[in-house]
Order: sequence, then C-alpha cells, then structure tokens
Amino acid sequence: MRAGNFDFVKFPEFKEEAENIGDYPRLEDTPDQPVLTKTDGEWDRAARGVQAEAEEFSVPSEGDLPKTDAEIEKALQDNRDKVEAYKLDDPQ
Repeated sequence: MRAGNFDFVKFPEFKEEAENIGDYPRLEDTPDQPVLTKTDGEWDRAARGVQAEAEEFSVPSEGDLPKTDAEIEKALQDNRDKVEAYKLDDPQ
C-alpha cells in the first residue's frame, strides 16, 4: 500500500517553518570533514572526567535525601541544569 502524496506545506503546523526555511547549503559548500569536533585529547579528558565523577559517586543515605517539596524541586532543578550543561557540550 502506498502512502498518499501529501504537501505538508499546506498544513498550518508546517506552513510558518516552511516559509522561513531559507536556502539550503549547496553540497560544494560543505566541508570535507566535520568542523566542530573534539580532538582525541579532548575526548580523553572528558571521558576521564566522567570516570572520576563515577568513582566519587555514592548512594545517598536516608538522612541525606531531600524531605520537603522545596528540597525535592531544588534537587530536580539542579539535575535539569546538569543535563542542560551536558547537552550544550554535545557537538551535535
């Protein structure tokens, strides 16, 4: 069974994005190799940092866990901030 030939630009969900696409880069203008990549040494340092964090990790004891809603929300926000920082470091 074949899917229909839909013109997605006609759908309001895609119309604004389709109108603001602009020009696509030409194949001739693309670099031969990725330009925003880490060197081997940078990857090694990053991996060692993760390994060091893992070695320092310990499961919190019952007394160290957040108790109030405010403490829980702060812990969640701290973790969201860490995730966001990690995403910003991602070369993709």
